[in-house]
Amino acid sequence: MARYTPPLQGRFGQVLDAGFLLVMILGALFVPLRAGLVSAARSAGTGAQTPAWQDLGRTEGEVAQYQALGLDPAAAQTLILGRLDTGFSATSVLLMLGLIVCFYVLLLNLTDAEYRDQITEKFGRK
Repeated sequence: MARYTPPLQGRFGQVLDAGFLLVMILGALFVPLRAGLVSAARSAGTGAQTPAWQDLGRTEGEVAQYQALGLDPAAAQTLILGRLDTGFSATSVLLMLGLIVCFYVLLLNLTDAEYRDQITEKFGRK
C-alpha cells in the first residue's frame, strides 16, 4: 500500500486559519463581558474613607509587601476587598447550556464530515 501524504495547505490558508482562531478565542473571552453575562469585581468597602492596614486585616509581612509595591491602604483597598460577582441568572445558564450544545452538535457534524473525507482520500470509495 502506498504511503499516505496529506494535501498541503498554502501559507494564505494557514494565516487565515490562525487569524480565525485568534478572533474566536478573543470573542470567547470578551463577548460575555460585552453582553453583560459576567460582571467585574465589586468592591466591599469598609466604610472608612482612608482605611488603615489594620482595618483591611493585613499582617505586618503583608503590609511590607504592599508597601514594597508602592501601595497605600486606600489604593490597596479595592485589590484586597474586591470580590468577584458570583451571582447568576437562570437565563444566562440556559443560554450558556444552549451554546455548548450547539457547539458540540456543530463539532460532531464537522468532524464526521472531515473523518469521512480522510477515509475516502486514503482508501477510496468502496
